[in-house]
Amino acid sequence: MRPADSPAELAYNGPRVPIELCEQIIDHLHDEHRSLSACSLACRSWVSTVRSIRFRHVCLATAAVPSFLALLQGSPTLGAHVRSLLLNFAEPSIDAQLQLRNDLDDVMSHLHAVETLRLESLVVTPAVVAALGRLLAVTRLEVGYGLIANAAEDLTALVRSFARLTQLQIRAVPFAHRLEVNLRQVSRKILDILRPHYPFEQPDVAHDSRLMQSFYKYLLRGSHLSLGDVMFRESATRGFIALLEGAAASTTLEELSVNLLGAGMVSRDAFQSSRIQCKSLRRISLYQVRFARTPGGAEWIIALLSQVATNAVQTIVFEVEVDIRENLDCFTFMNSLTGPLAHDNLRGVERFDFMVDGDEPGGRVEGQIRGLFPDLDARGLLAFQY
Repeated sequence: MRPADSPAELAYNGPRVPIELCEQIIDHLHDEHRSLSACSLACRSWVSTVRSIRFRHVCLATAAVPSFLALLQGSPTLGAHVRSLLLNFAEPSIDAQLQLRNDLDDVMSHLHAVETLRLESLVVTPAVVAALGRLLAVTRLEVGYGLIANAAEDLTALVRSFARLTQLQIRAVPFAHRLEVNLRQVSRKILDILRPHYPFEQPDVAHDSRLMQSFYKYLLRGSHLSLGDVMFRESATRGFIALLEGAAASTTLEELSVNLLGAGMVSRDAFQSSRIQCKSLRRISLYQVRFARTPGGAEWIIALLSQVATNAVQTIVFEVEVDIRENLDCFTFMNSLTGPLAHDNLRGVERFDFMVDGDEPGGRVEGQIRGLFPDLDARGLLAFQY
């Protein structure tokens, strides 16, 4: 049963030091008996007020920017504790967009210690790039589904603004399409504001390819590059090749992870004419690799693995989807894979996953694949999903 409060305690109703803070002090002084004794005598008279709150992980929406800015301006040291920042500026109104343009630069000027920046929903403009460029300590950048940018042009400017960047993750960025595809959910008022910054004509394949090559050049500076759910359409084949060639030529990149969507449309001829000479790249992860709906549409994978096998790559994580309902002799393709995968330089394969659609677990497809790769099967590296 809790003892009754003393008359002195009942008479005082002012703020007290939080129990958690008292416990931290006691824990810190637990082996200093003299200080701990003095502390215990003084604890009942402590009436200090907590005057600040520390933020380490901040999720910032459009409406919260002014209030967060007021907090930063009221406490000069508050921004120094923020390590992770997520920006989610989804479909702002015309007034909010104008206010955001004025406040964002001031907010970023207070955040000197942000190491991880996540952009879930953001319209990339020169003003936004300039504001985010104030985050000098960023080492990891995550770009989400709601990023609105002009092909690779603005992404390049955005990435270049972070001199210490070592990790980049991009999810669902349609490199082969122009801005109008991504602006369907944005109000016309915002479109009117942004129109001077973005071209709306049909994409030029050669122009996009040059932009992507320039974009990748600035990405491949760290040791690990992860591209998630990247939609490499037919017109973006050159960009995909540029990514692989740049990754192979990089002197710092050790790991490349690509989550592919619809990559079966990549041209085999493009790989045959490319020059993938790995310098520092040791690990390649390809996820959601699908066959094209036409015979021969997956031969680019064979060409890729054949080139990689002549280089210094030690580990491949390879997830391929097998759909026996398609008009494609997938087992002919699997037989072709046995050559590249048998190369000595690929003895470090870590995982070989198959996503089988149209058959049952342990059925004909699984049996034939296990028969094609007995060495991988014996090492327990084959996995099947249905």
